[in-house]
Amino acid sequence: MADPNESHRDDRTPRPDATPEVVDAELVPDPPRTPPVSAPAPDDEQARQYEQYQRFLEFQRFQEWQRGQDGTGAQAAPPPPPPAPPPPPQRRPWGVKALVLLWSLLRPLLGRLLFLLVTVALVVLLLFWLLSKLLGGVTGGGGGGGGTGGAPPDAAPVTPPSPQRVVRAFYGYVAHQPEQVCALFTPEGGSAFAYYSQTADCAAAAVAAHEKVTEPNSFSSPRFTNDVIQESEGTAVVDSCALSVSGGPPLGKFSMSRQPNGGWQIDNYEPAACS
Repeated sequence: MADPNESHRDDRTPRPDATPEVVDAELVPDPPRTPPVSAPAPDDEQARQYEQYQRFLEFQRFQEWQRGQDGTGAQAAPPPPPPAPPPPPQRRPWGVKALVLLWSLLRPLLGRLLFLLVTVALVVLLLFWLLSKLLGGVTGGGGGGGGTGGAPPDAAPVTPPSPQRVVRAFYGYVAHQPEQVCALFTPEGGSAFAYYSQTADCAAAAVAAHEKVTEPNSFSSPRFTNDVIQESEGTAVVDSCALSVSGGPPLGKFSMSRQPNGGWQIDNYEPAACS
């Protein structure tokens, strides 16, 4: 007998052990996905305005906070003190003012006075130099050796301090300044010099001796030996024959004596008798 339920079974229901049926179908690709649209970025000008606006809001909030702090009674920082006024200018004492005024008035005069003094000093020095040249001023040579001309510097005193300097001055004056020769003699010595020179006076004898000089520079510097001066108790004798004389003849034998002022003068003269 047939089962009545079999007539109601759906034959289209797959069986558990049945193999699934493969159906040929065409693959359809997925549609392309559209990227999400982002909001447009604001430009630079908008960003700058936005930033300024934010700063303005922050400044307003800071002002409100500051007003709130003042309202609560909190002590605000005191304002800085005003700068001190400059000190009044110090007045100079009247004495200083007077000195400054006097100096401003005298400074030009002092400058002119100084210039005048310097000019006068230069003129005096120039005149002195010209007079020394016109009067035959000379520069002396060294002692003992041949000189560079003129009377030696130690011949200038009227009464030289030693017999050697008297003789050196005598030769130097005869060579360059015969008018000064007689100052080296006492009156007696000058008379003896004129007598043996066969002249009227001492000055004429000095001129006659000057005319015999051939080389004044060499003649004015005679050389001395160790024993040429014979000195004893304020007197001295010098013989020109013991000297080394060049540029002219030896000028005699001198007798000298020490004077009260300490200097030496020729008090006697004799011709030289050199062999």
